Amino acid sequence: MNKITKAMMGVVVAGLLASVQNPVQAASHPTKRITVTKRTHIYDSDSGSIVHIVGYSDTYAKGKKVYILGFKKIHGKRFAKLTDGTSAIPVANTNYRNKKLNYKAKYSDPSDVVKKTPKKKKHSKKVVYKEDHIILPDAYTIENLVKGQDDPGWFYKKAGKEGLKINNFTPESKADNVKVDPSHLTADQQKELSLYAMRLINDVRTKLGVVPYRYTQKAQDLANDVAKEYKKDNFSMGVYSDNIDSAEEAYSNHDVPALIRAAKKYGLNIDQNTIESGYATTEEPHTLTDMKREIYEGLLSMFMGKDKANTEDWIEFLHANGLTDATSVHIYYDEDGQHITDPEQKAKADDVANKEFAMSYSTPDDGAWNDYHFIHFNKYSNSGVPRPW
Repeated sequence: MNKITKAMMGVVVAGLLASVQNPVQAASHPTKRITVTKRTHIYDSDSGSIVHIVGYSDTYAKGKKVYILGFKKIHGKRFAKLTDGTSAIPVANTNYRNKKLNYKAKYSDPSDVVKKTPKKKKHSKKVVYKEDHIILPDAYTIENLVKGQDDPGWFYKKAGKEGLKINNFTPESKADNVKVDPSHLTADQQKELSLYAMRLINDVRTKLGVVPYRYTQKAQDLANDVAKEYKKDNFSMGVYSDNIDSAEEAYSNHDVPALIRAAKKYGLNIDQNTIESGYATTEEPHTLTDMKREIYEGLLSMFMGKDKANTEDWIEFLHANGLTDATSVHIYYDEDGQHITDPEQKAKADDVANKEFAMSYSTPDDGAWNDYHFIHFNKYSNSGVPRPW
């Protein structure tokens, strides 16, 4: 998922427009059309980098039908090469996911033309880097979020939909474009990604009046062990059983035995998932920018009720509640449900929500999914520990 720099975007745009501007000799190969079965990014067919063009969509939605020139492998992954000749999509996100592929077969554009690359390359503006944050709409309050647990559709219309519109990922640093092995990150890279995720979550918690998360080495070690235990079980949060048909069931799709084993090493006695929020994607990361993009988009989808790019996702705010401790904190609000004025009640609310935090990454053996584990805990995460209410 190594993003193409904006200096290269002109080449991609030119390739996409070439079929309109430069029709030449007719081709003799048959056509082949495939169907996108899960929202997917568009990749450069040579480098395997995600195509990102200002003013153009860099994804195909579920149900999109596209013609291809053939199949190829990029970094060991199976891709279908699109008819612009410069881009491709993962076969794992199409109706050919479980089919045997003929890599020697060649197909034609339905217009039966061969593309020609323009002589001059177009250049776009320089990439502008900035620190990422999540901005909340005015209607995104703790009391509305609590109500949204029972009526997610109402809260999505009131705040979530606007939240998706006003928030967008921006690469933070040129240095983040360095290639990384996501399954073997250095300690500094692990900490950087944890602090990045924590900053975004604390944007929301602080706006809601909830005590911020704290990064600790203990949390990082626990998060790393959670990833290792998921790997041992060859488990991914992205793989559902066929009978899951609700947001509540999808929300509970965590490797609970792995969480129990990892938590026990750190003195946490849990019998269910009280320590993890998670996000899974088919987009394989190759740089820190890639990983930060997926962290940002994953957390934004959890806070705002659904995935920005997929209109068919269930609407749910259970993840948002888990990341903000909204329901637990709201118990201490005054009778009007708007504020906490009693210092003793405020102290109890902060005690319940004061948690250590870190994140980690894992992928199952087939590499089809990429899991991001957001680990948050305190003494109240233990089973059987009485809450102060």
